Amino acid sequence: MLFRGRALCVTGEEQGVPDEIPVEPEREFVCCSWIALGGCHSEVRRGSRTDADGNEIAGVRVPDVAVPLATYPSWNVRGAGHTPGEGCYYQGSTVPFAATVAARMATGDPRPSLQECYRNKTDYVTRVQAAAEALAAQRLLLPEDIAVYVNAAQAQTVLQ
Repeated sequence: MLFRGRALCVTGEEQGVPDEIPVEPEREFVCCSWIALGGCHSEVRRGSRTDADGNEIAGVRVPDVAVPLATYPSWNVRGAGHTPGEGCYYQGSTVPFAATVAARMATGDPRPSLQECYRNKTDYVTRVQAAAEALAAQRLLLPEDIAVYVNAAQAQTVLQ
């Protein structure tokens, strides 16, 4: 299954291991936030509230998040050689959506596929432009940056 994996570290005899990536909203788990001289500073973290796409709800939803092609967690899981399995909260990750319903069903991905989200590339670009214009109207995006998002949407090759 796409989201299965160990996501956090062991601190002494306690361990925090979320069952799914992204972590289910509001679930608490123990996390080792830094290790120095053999010690570990542990803290309790909670999974962020997310929408049906798995993207965080809080904050300014830039067009990439408002009109997504993937889930964009604000954290990542460290790889081999760097305290594997431990959370890395300084670098996000990207988990692309399946292209079709069949591909989504085959992997058990609970998120909608691109086919379910957008009729075609034109639909996607139109939605990106609307999201960018809405942010500009709220003074959260410079008007000249609307074109940056629209051009990126037109340049993507996932949708045809």
